Amino acid sequence: MLGIGLVYARTGELGLAQIDVQLARHRPDVLLSAAFVLIVTGLLVKAAVVPLHFWLPDAHSVAPTPVCMLLSGVMVELGVYGTARVYWVVFSGPHGITHAHLRAVFVAAGVLTALMGAVMCWQQRHLKRLLAFSTVGHVGLFLVGTALLTPAATAGTALYVAAHAGVKAALFATTAVLLDRYGSVDEHGLYRRGRDLPFVGAVRRGRSRPRRSATVRDSPRQGCRRACR
Repeated sequence: MLGIGLVYARTGELGLAQIDVQLARHRPDVLLSAAFVLIVTGLLVKAAVVPLHFWLPDAHSVAPTPVCMLLSGVMVELGVYGTARVYWVVFSGPHGITHAHLRAVFVAAGVLTALMGAVMCWQQRHLKRLLAFSTVGHVGLFLVGTALLTPAATAGTALYVAAHAGVKAALFATTAVLLDRYGSVDEHGLYRRGRDLPFVGAVRRGRSRPRRSATVRDSPRQGCRRACR
């Protein structure tokens, strides 16, 4: 809101196209740069870009499944879309931020977000938190694709976003089935308990990863009990 207020104070407009027309009459200055940073920061919080991702895993771990589907499948992507649209329509002209500067910052932020999301995803036992960090990692790739500022990259990112929304919604749906059937979404607590749910297993198989919950000398059941202590 502070960034929008700064833009309004300079232009007297709130429509994106009208703001662009008014800003074209001004030279780049600190006020416009500060407004861009503030607006984009707010949008990147919604997109859960590192280091602004702190809210997403906690929200996913307690939110109902339909809310998780909307958060990961729609809302975080809208944060990236909003960032791209604000830049292209308002701040991409001679009066705004240069392509080279935006590309360098956003590609670096996207790579960091993708790596952080992947590492933290690997560490999770709670399935909803695991999927939340997976979303963080994917958002990093969305940001990299958007920051390349080419038609091919934008088209590829749009297709990627649509596929991610469908797949992530399906994964949260299968997590809801496990929670309803077994009362838990803990990876160790669910060990070998889903053999009567072949369809759910088939959906989740593409997202599964090996985890060593038992030692070589332990039986699988003993290893699971030890890991759950």
